[in-house]
Amino acid sequence: MPALPVQPNLSPCLPTITENRIVTGLLPGFNHAVAVVKIHFPAQGPEPTRLQAIDRLLAEFLPGYTPQWKGGGFTRRDLDQWLLLVIDLLHDHTLAPKLAKGRVEALLPDDKEGWVSCLLYPVLGPQHGAVNFALHWLISLIGVAQAQLAPTFKSSLPRVLEYFANQTPSSVGLAHFLAAADKAGIPWQHISHNVYQYGWGKHARLLDGTFTDQTSNIASRICLHKNVLNPVLRAAGIPVPTQISIPDENQAMQAAEKLGFPVVVKPVDRDRGEGVSTNLQSLPAIRQAMDRARQFSKRLVMENHCPGEDYRIYVMNDEVLLVIC
Repeated sequence: MPALPVQPNLSPCLPTITENRIVTGLLPGFNHAVAVVKIHFPAQGPEPTRLQAIDRLLAEFLPGYTPQWKGGGFTRRDLDQWLLLVIDLLHDHTLAPKLAKGRVEALLPDDKEGWVSCLLYPVLGPQHGAVNFALHWLISLIGVAQAQLAPTFKSSLPRVLEYFANQTPSSVGLAHFLAAADKAGIPWQHISHNVYQYGWGKHARLLDGTFTDQTSNIASRICLHKNVLNPVLRAAGIPVPTQISIPDENQAMQAAEKLGFPVVVKPVDRDRGEGVSTNLQSLPAIRQAMDRARQFSKRLVMENHCPGEDYRIYVMNDEVLLVIC
């Protein structure tokens, strides 16, 4: 975990995280990995005025947050639910996949030393570090001097959001796969990068986005490189547009003259239509399309624009499952 963007005043009133681990097996009520976090709160607890100040800052700068501390005292349950609420909103704000709500599993009884709350929070494997970071951040804010709280909060919140964003898997459809597994009662766990296992034992399957453990390695590599896929399809007798590599603007202008308008500009090695611009009718439009495509890849191609319907066909085990137009 990187260094916290907040340096708290370590007072005896400051809560501390005494345990933070990830359980990859199944805990009751969850079909996936869970972060188990134990937080020790001192007997006197955080100052209500400090929580109210943090509450106002969250309401002002974290979209979707509504004030939780309107005055008066608070209970242990209030503190636990507040921590879970803030983490939920951090997830939502960064569009990280989140499929279930966290909960408080156990509260150890009060004693003269304070109390310990045990929080269970469902996470994808890469997000455990982000949840840990966010909890330390919230707790550390409680110990910041009142005069420094607002500037410290404003400067540190972007780093917390960035941490969550960096831990978000790049697969756009991942949340949909995991939600479908949850609905069907299928357990899953993170393996590595964007690879997830669905189910247990001999019936378990591995998926990396829409690629399964039975997807042909050669075919998938060809499909992810349009300059390779185009001639392969052409050799198989499938009609494909003429394609020209455009490493720079001068060659793009020459390609447009050769192909004739309208044209299409696209990255060589991206899928799902990322960075693709169609029906380009002028040289200025081509320049803008190249700038957009370069946000996804340095390697670009130009093709004839072929009007018609766009179909996305999903096939598994030689069976068409879904056609999207």
